Formats: sequence, C-alpha cells, structure tokens
Amino acid sequence: MIDLDRAKREAASHELARVFTANIKTFARVHNTLAKEKEIIDCWRKMPTAQTARHLSNDVEPQVVEALRNAVVAAYPKLPNCHYELKGTVRLTGCVSGDFSPRCCPSKILAP
Repeated sequence: MIDLDRAKREAASHELARVFTANIKTFARVHNTLAKEKEIIDCWRKMPTAQTARHLSNDVEPQVVEALRNAVVAAYPKLPNCHYELKGTVRLTGCVSGDFSPRCCPSKILAP
C-alpha cells in the first residue's frame, strides 16, 4: 500500500476489499467474539473503562492520555493542512489530486 506505483497501490487496495468482503461474516464473528471477551475480562477485573487495561499495560495514567487526546482533538482543524504541506503532495510525491490513496503515497525523496 506504500509502493510508489499508483497502479500497484490501487490493485492492492481492491484486492484487500475483495478478500474482506468475501470473508465479512468470519471477520465479524472474530471481532465480536474478541470484543465480548474483553468486556467480560474488564468486568471481572472491575475496570472502570475499556481503555483502563491498555493504560495500565503502558504505564500511563488515564489523565495523561485524556490530556493528549484533548490536545489532538483541539488541533483537528489544522492537521489536514499540515499533512499536505508536509508531504508537498504534488511536488514531493508525484501524486496528483484524485490519485488513488494520496495520503499513503510515499515521498520519492525519502524512497531508497
């Protein structure tokens, strides 16, 4: 999905979509089973939120995560512009507006 060739990125994306669509019932069953298992385990451990276990495993306090989340959400209006300015979509990547997956298009300058 990060190949410089637009046709390869598009073909890969379509193939992923085809496989996911063909196996949607299996993926849904697995996802729902894992979600329910996590809900049960969190209940047994008396976790106040679904994120608490992740915070504990990362040694991060929930207040720190909440502060980071709030800062990112507050910056949402600026983020897309920063992304495209940073990538210099046309100049650096060779991707033009309307190209397939332009956000995933790697920079030709950074490519080996």
